[in-house]
Amino acid sequence: MEIVLTGLTWDHPRGYAPLIGGAPEYEKLNPGLKIRWDRRTLREFGEAPIEQYIDRYDLLIVDHPFVGYAAAHETLLNLAPFLSETEELLFAADSVGPSWESYWYSGGLWALPIDAATQVASYRPDVLQQFSPEVPRTFDDVLTLARRVRDFGKFVVVPPAPRMPSVCFFRLAQI
Repeated sequence: MEIVLTGLTWDHPRGYAPLIGGAPEYEKLNPGLKIRWDRRTLREFGEAPIEQYIDRYDLLIVDHPFVGYAAAHETLLNLAPFLSETEELLFAADSVGPSWESYWYSGGLWALPIDAATQVASYRPDVLQQFSPEVPRTFDDVLTLARRVRDFGKFVVVPPAPRMPSVCFFRLAQI
């Protein structure tokens, strides 16, 4: 008897290539098991409610902001009881920054960190030094710089995707 698991990830090579590439090896190690991956847009990955997928998919790749909802509504399986302390330490050591911790919420582990997007700010030192003696460290510093450079026909910009400016804001709030 063949078992087919259907998974959902996001439509970017970083999101699907490792899963599609690794499925044949896993299937080889587990005869009778097949894994098929569907894709959704990056926007859907970041914004679409996970509950709309839980009846259609066995495996979901989710982003860490969904863990609070998962914990409150029991939409995802708490993985914590299935991992040994050694496995937890290995995952933590193999994760970038706080990726491992970002999937823990309310005593549960709601996903595994398989990827880490790191939001960064960039600037041109030669342009920045004309307007600020140092790199902005807080959100207020960024707003002050934005007002200053606007008078000279320059602009501080943020990515246009709806959630990206908020991610930048939250990152600045942590500094």
